[in-house]
Amino acid sequence: MSKRGLSALHEALTGPLGDHLDDEILAELATAEAAGENIEARYPSQVKHIEHCTQCAQAYSELVELMLLAVGGMAATASAVQPVETYTAFLLQDMEAQIPSFPKLAEFVHSLASKLPTLFVKLPSSQADIDFDRLTTLVTETDPSISDTTSLAIAITQSIQRNLSALSIYLEGVANSLWGRSIRVRQQIADDWQSLFLSLGPQYREATLGGFDVADSEWPLMQLQSGHGLPFQISAWAERISPVACKFYIQIDRPGLVDAAGRIIELSYNEQTLSSQSDESGTAVFEPVPIAAVPQVIVRFRS
Repeated sequence: MSKRGLSALHEALTGPLGDHLDDEILAELATAEAAGENIEARYPSQVKHIEHCTQCAQAYSELVELMLLAVGGMAATASAVQPVETYTAFLLQDMEAQIPSFPKLAEFVHSLASKLPTLFVKLPSSQADIDFDRLTTLVTETDPSISDTTSLAIAITQSIQRNLSALSIYLEGVANSLWGRSIRVRQQIADDWQSLFLSLGPQYREATLGGFDVADSEWPLMQLQSGHGLPFQISAWAERISPVACKFYIQIDRPGLVDAAGRIIELSYNEQTLSSQSDESGTAVFEPVPIAAVPQVIVRFRS
């Protein structure tokens, strides 16, 4: 996207609203059009307003461009990183106005933006949905050499908050590009603990835009045997519960095991560790888990 286009979109989203369509409605319209919906039938009054309002028409066209760029990237690359390129360019322009002298700002913003989707289990609708403490920690992890992480985190938070619609488009685009992908699993056994490391496998489905289908609400993640002697039978799957979050299920059983309940299972991602007990079927449930975090998950349980 051109700098002129990014500038126009930024001004439209952050300027005074007045009688114009707000950024949430514009983002909803852009998502619907990019998904191929009939927006004239679904949003007749809003479309009529756009047809007669130059400012809203410009903001809307730039949002549609942003959406189509994200979708094009999702379909074009197996690693599904194109949405982050689009969002990085958008966020970078805002950040450059705040801290123009920050060294290697572009690299830092790109690295930070790639990690943002693992922080959200719902689409942000207000400033309250931005966890400042976790964002500060993420800033430190992205570049440990930064001395004043709090000031930088404040600047980044302000940029993100000023552009919540763009962030929501980015988060949902990343989640859609990952959902249903094949998953590789690496096993490790040490000190009576078994660990399963998840990572992305090759892409076999094309990303979709504008929500998710009920038929695709379940994502098979693994089905394998682990351990020596009588191996554990392990299955894992995810159930989509929102545009950016899921329930993570893991079932661990063993032939001849009388009671599969009560096993402690740990799930780790993004420096967090969650713990759950298996039920009588040997299944433990974790929720909500960011969809973007699923390919980074580590599952641990005692042999």
